[in-house]
Amino acid sequence: MKHFNSPNLTRRTLLKTSALGVGLLPFAPMRAASLPQRNRVVFVYTPLGAPIELWQPQKPGCVGDISFGLASQPLATVRQHCVFLNNLYVQAGGMGRTYKALGGLSGETTLDIHLGETWNANVRWPNLHLGANVTEEVVSIKNNTEITFAPSAAAVYDELFKQDDITNSSALDQKFRTEIALNEKADFDKEVDLQIELSALALTRNITNVITLMWGDQQGAFFLPEFPELAGVDFHQAVHSGNRVHYAAFRAYLSAKLAYLIKLLEVTPDENGRSLLDSTLIVQFSDQGDASDHLPENAPFIIAGGKNRFNNGFALNVKGASQYDLMDTIAAAYGVESVRYGKDLIPGLTKD
Repeated sequence: MKHFNSPNLTRRTLLKTSALGVGLLPFAPMRAASLPQRNRVVFVYTPLGAPIELWQPQKPGCVGDISFGLASQPLATVRQHCVFLNNLYVQAGGMGRTYKALGGLSGETTLDIHLGETWNANVRWPNLHLGANVTEEVVSIKNNTEITFAPSAAAVYDELFKQDDITNSSALDQKFRTEIALNEKADFDKEVDLQIELSALALTRNITNVITLMWGDQQGAFFLPEFPELAGVDFHQAVHSGNRVHYAAFRAYLSAKLAYLIKLLEVTPDENGRSLLDSTLIVQFSDQGDASDHLPENAPFIIAGGKNRFNNGFALNVKGASQYDLMDTIAAAYGVESVRYGKDLIPGLTKD
């Protein structure tokens, strides 16, 4: 049984609530090739922001100097791959504004769709959208129309890979199929893990170059597994309970899931036998900062990987830059000059 008797215990046990607790399978590297390197992005939406005083990594600068709060502590294990964007402002953020986090301010097409359409050559799907417990407003829009998010990674796996020769499947395929067999109907916790693993499979097989994941919608109506003190309390209720540690515990749980995604891409080879994380930018975002008051300031945005274009391994004070400025910075880094949501690019993120 897991309890919140002390912050240290909370940090240890939260790391064990995702697949991180059982370790990663050893994936054999591919033989090095000389194929053109792809650009890839995974957008990860997490609802209800974060408690800023228990989230924001301190001592901006090099990775070794960063100290973490309770809500961000699980990301310490992958800090060398991350850029923590402190003091980011979500323009037009708050409840009921989920789609604005990726650029859809007035129904404009969001950045994930733009990138998918730009990089659609030689892929089966321009975009892959997966949502765990998403019943309300989604983050992706194309021409004023909401995109449908698939609720079951298992169903999408069957659609994508049903024609594949099972004898040629990878260790990750085998792990994925075993988990499906053991969990006929995946709960939120397992569904998120399956979506992470399906993302790695889809990217490494060049099914798509752009994936958008939603780990809950704006209501955050999911529960923290294996914590009796929060039995029957969902994320949204914890945010407004007045107990900042409970709010931070849910946010740390989502941080552990993000750490699993980062680690999995790190050990998964791309088409040239290199780490998939090198060519895949992960963008973790939300639609607000501190959700207890639905504030737009200090939103928990992180980028990780994408090392062919982006710097990694530090905390950066973006000094009130908006999520639209971040979307523009990402688009510019990949040469998508037609996309413009904000006012200025954020310096220090890209290698150019």
